[in-house]
Amino acid sequence: GWEWGILGFPTSEEQSLDNGIVQHFQGGLVYWSPDVGAHAIHGEILRALSANDWEWGPLGYPTTGELPGGEGVVQYFQKGNISWVAGRGAVVNVINTGGPKPAAGDEAGYIRWVAGFAQEEQRRYGVPAAVSIAQSILESGWGQSSLTAVDNNYFGIKCPAYGSPFVSGCTSYSTNEWVNGGYVTIQAGFRSYNSPADSFLDHGFFLSLGDPKNSANRYYPAFLTTNDRDFVRAIAAAGYATDPTYANKIIGFMDRYNLYQYDV
Repeated sequence: GWEWGILGFPTSEEQSLDNGIVQHFQGGLVYWSPDVGAHAIHGEILRALSANDWEWGPLGYPTTGELPGGEGVVQYFQKGNISWVAGRGAVVNVINTGGPKPAAGDEAGYIRWVAGFAQEEQRRYGVPAAVSIAQSILESGWGQSSLTAVDNNYFGIKCPAYGSPFVSGCTSYSTNEWVNGGYVTIQAGFRSYNSPADSFLDHGFFLSLGDPKNSANRYYPAFLTTNDRDFVRAIAAAGYATDPTYANKIIGFMDRYNLYQYDV
């Protein structure tokens, strides 16, 4: 639609990027890469891409323009998509490519890296991706704990496995538990996994016992909630952790890093 369309007039010259070019317009951007061609991006989807480190982030370059998708629109990228529905905002859907875990201290990189695992967990078992990302941050120390590094356990889930198809074994570790108003150190068996993806899927299996509608499950009330904060409060009330401030810590991570944008 030339300058009469959504983008309006150009506001910059073409700017070189790694393996591509970008040009700014009054109403958005146009990206070009030899791999995917030229595509415009604007509005809420542009803002969501900005919040996820532009083309350097987990999504890469756009591979389409906006397309009709469900009740709103969707735009596809090299490593995922961003969907948008009026009144609900944008959702960033990441395809995890199985690349290496980010280095210690790279908090944004860690969130981007586990987002795909968390979204697949949500699709299978109904645990909000924001919740599982936040829990993994706390339970694994941003992926740097010994339990995580050695046994791929991102959620501190203990043995036995209760029939989980994702667990590969058990390992004994020292852990701190809140007992009678203070922390005590105990030895406990923790689940081992062959991959981070298996740990995330087992987290969903553990909370739902394989079925979010299983009312015999002690975490069942969480699956009746309508928002992520109440989901966290419900699993904490059901005994997920002994720390009396556990729910507030998880909610703090969700709020601080806007993890809600990854819910699918």
